[in-house]
Amino acid sequence: MRFPSISLPALSFGDRFDSAQTRHVALYALYTLVLFGVFMLVNFPYLALVDRVLHRAQTGPLRIEVAGARFAWWRGLELSGLRLIDRDLGRQALLEVPRSYVRPSWLGLMKGQLASAQLDAEAYGGNMQWQWSSGSDVGRVQGRLDGLQVARHRALMALFEAGEISGLLSGNIDVEIRKGESTAAKVEGQLRADDLTESDLVYAGTPLPSLGFDEATLKFSMQGGRVEVEELNATGPDMVVSASGQIGLRQPVQDSVLNLRATITAQEGARPEIKGLVSIIPRPKGSRANAPLPITGTLAEPRFR
Repeated sequence: MRFPSISLPALSFGDRFDSAQTRHVALYALYTLVLFGVFMLVNFPYLALVDRVLHRAQTGPLRIEVAGARFAWWRGLELSGLRLIDRDLGRQALLEVPRSYVRPSWLGLMKGQLASAQLDAEAYGGNMQWQWSSGSDVGRVQGRLDGLQVARHRALMALFEAGEISGLLSGNIDVEIRKGESTAAKVEGQLRADDLTESDLVYAGTPLPSLGFDEATLKFSMQGGRVEVEELNATGPDMVVSASGQIGLRQPVQDSVLNLRATITAQEGARPEIKGLVSIIPRPKGSRANAPLPITGTLAEPRFR
């Protein structure tokens, strides 16, 4: 089958570029224009642009700070010194990322609005990926954590007066923010810590026994200063722990109010000191060893009743 041919008009510039000198001038002008475009692309004040976007987006207690931003070609923008800070907790960063790459919606970014973006980062010895999208009424952030080293998280270690914690943290975190209600953001997450161990910890002036857990999982949600512990399970050679309930966040964090029910049992082959510690936990008279225990009080002074 023969298709009909279509004749296109010939593109002609007449005799404008017949002269060698004219061609040289035109090519030099094109080269200069391209070079200027690349110069502007590389040296554009991206940090001022990022600060402008963040200033518009941050109205709640959480604040994102960025120390530097530069163009990173196919990787988008390279951000340095990214920190997530809770204003109620002072200057201690909840999250610190030395270097990350963000691929924003360029059209929205040039208008000073962040409609969508994806952030990839290597932090705490592992990897993080965050996806941001904003609709007319709701903004969503979806995060994936892979192999973060707990020992490198300074905000967590600052809760203890001495000692060490190690382990690899992975999981997913989803955040939903309704426009005009950023202080009531809803956070949901499922986290898993592998080879979680702690040694020589001192918390609120009290030395804690050294423990290790092969695996610990947490399913939680948080909104309006209240953490819902939907399911916490930790299994180790000495102890098995499971818990659920609520935590009312306060400032400082040690004053957060507990309303939990936990099951704490010693493994058959547990160390004698761990078995002894579990045996002295106060329990209602006649209750089983694996019966759930109410835990109240605060994080600094929990009470078993």
